[in-house]
Parts: sequence; structure tokens; C-alpha cells
Amino acid sequence: METSISTSSKWKPDDKGRQILLKLKEASHPNEALFARDFTIYSPSAWSKILAAVDPDRARSYFDDLKSDDARNGLLGDLEDLVVKLPRLKAEREKTYQTKIFPLLAFQAVVKSVKQCKVKANADEPNPERIIKVVASTGGGKTTLRKYLVQELRGEMFVAAVQCRDAWRPNSHEDRRRAKFAVLEDVFEAMGLRITKSRDGIKPMEDALIQSCKGQARVLFIDEGEFFSKYSLDLVKLLMNESKLIVIIACTPRAHAKWNQYYPDEADQISRRTHAVVSTEQVKSDDVGLFFPENQFEQPMQEQEFIAKEAAKFGHFSLVNRVTELLAKSTRASHREVEESVVKAQKQMAKHATVKLTK
Repeated sequence: METSISTSSKWKPDDKGRQILLKLKEASHPNEALFARDFTIYSPSAWSKILAAVDPDRARSYFDDLKSDDARNGLLGDLEDLVVKLPRLKAEREKTYQTKIFPLLAFQAVVKSVKQCKVKANADEPNPERIIKVVASTGGGKTTLRKYLVQELRGEMFVAAVQCRDAWRPNSHEDRRRAKFAVLEDVFEAMGLRITKSRDGIKPMEDALIQSCKGQARVLFIDEGEFFSKYSLDLVKLLMNESKLIVIIACTPRAHAKWNQYYPDEADQISRRTHAVVSTEQVKSDDVGLFFPENQFEQPMQEQEFIAKEAAKFGHFSLVNRVTELLAKSTRASHREVEESVVKAQKQMAKHATVKLTK
């Protein structure tokens, strides 16, 4: 992709670059700022300056501020990747917006914490305490929380999500370099950044990631924390120190204890940069009540508390969802019906081999 620039005139893209920019300009209509926040890593003002490259009424664009043709071609490469990914990103986001998500108390607490961290990030001297830990057992709503954040922060903050995996952990001392690249490649993909490897190895990728997160506060949701490695913890610490990124780490209690045990120094550094810890281990009866219609139970408070107690023992919101489905055709359900539904839900999740009811 060729580019040209003159000190006396505005930079102009070649035909291929122009088509890329025109497609993104069309996709950004009618609200460039909303598009920038939902689908790009750029601030609304920076995105407007990028699109100014194909606006004849504007004397300069974002490309004129870049110092080399390599930088301009790199940006066009990122934008070309965005054009390719955009249909999938829009479909995923639209599906998320259409998903009915109950505003659990823990979810509301996370959103509140994110907004508090945004203030810290945008301070004259950014405060590095911008990590939010979400500790939840399997079925505790970690994946649903990510979707809730996308809905609640739409148009306000960019929310990216990455899932830890076994490839993040080195299998041997010699395997550390491969594992570091796996972490960075996954985070680059989540943040919508084009992966460009260098002979210089890890540092240029870290520098590029830091630079992309310096301009404005954005959220990175990291799920499946049991696969954290020493390097991934160090990378989160580095991003807290050098950028405006807000990191949400979602993990099970066992996973949280594991990386605190295996990497105590790194875990301590993460704890010192933690703004809030939100747990869904204790299921609230008020949250359970959100899942059911008003006429679901004969004695609503009693049944909500019973379901919450059983859900906290096993299954969490997965159990609540199953009970919702089992009682879908019932109104003013008795305690016996509720109890039967809970045991059936537990059996479906292989908690019980047989159904045994109390009398």
C-alpha cells in the first residue's frame, strides 16, 4: 500500500487506501463518535481526524501528524483489518444488545467501579489502581457480566474481552518466549490491533500496546483467570503504570488463590493496583427475584431466599436459570414445586444422581 506526503499539501491515500477510508466513513454514519467508541481504539476526535483524510473541506488529517510513511502504512493496515472484521463485530454487538440481561447487584457494582476507575485514568496524574477483580464460581455470571458491560457502557467506553488459555503458561523455562507471544497476540486481537512481530521480540509489541491505550480510558475484560502466568500478571501491572487501561479480571475463587500462591510477588503487585473486588459467591435473593414474574410463587420472599441459598451452594445463576425454565408454566408455585424444580436443576447439572425430595 503506497502513500505520499508533501510538506506543502495535505496527505492523500492511494486508491486502495481511499477505498478503505471511504468504507469506514460510510460505516461511521450517522454518529462517528459512537462508532469510534464501539468499534475502534481511537477517541472520537482522533477518529474524526482519521476520516478527514477523505474530506476535501479539511486541511489536515491524522495521517499528516504521523512522522513516517511506515507509520501511515501501518495505520492503513489496521484500518483494513477493521473493515474485514466489522461485519462480525457488528453482528456480535447487536446480538449482545438484544440479550436480556438482569441488572444483578454485582453487575451494577462493576459498572460503578469502572466509572470510578475512568476518573482515575483521566486525572492529570493517572492513578494505577484501576484493576477490578470479579471472583465468581462457575455459573456466577462472568460471561454475562461482559455482555452487560458492553450494553451499559455503549457509546461511553470501548470494552474489549480476552480469554486466558493454557497457551499463556510456559511448559518449560525455554517455552517462556512462546507463551509471552501468545498473551500479547490474544490481547492485540481483543483490542483490535494489527499484530506486527519484530526481530526485537516482545518489547516493540508491549510498546505498541501501551501507546494504543494511552489516549483514553478503555476496558479490557480478562476471563478464565486460572491460566494466568507470571508474565501476564506483569503485563497487567505494566499497563496500569503506563496507560489509561482499566482491567477487569474475572476468575473463580480457586483460580484467584492459585495464582496468588504460585506468583506471590506478582499477585501482590496486582492487589496493590486493585480498585475493587466484586464477588458473586453469595447469591442475593433480590437478584433471584429479577428472574421470575411477580405471580411466580405463593410466597415470593421465602422462595427467592430458598433458591438463592441453594444456588450459592452449587450452580449459582446457572441453577437459577434452570429453575426459571422448569417453572415457566407455573403460577403461584408452592414450596414443594420450587423444591422439586431445584433438585431437578441440580440433577441436570449432575449434582445428584437421583432425585430425593424432602417431606
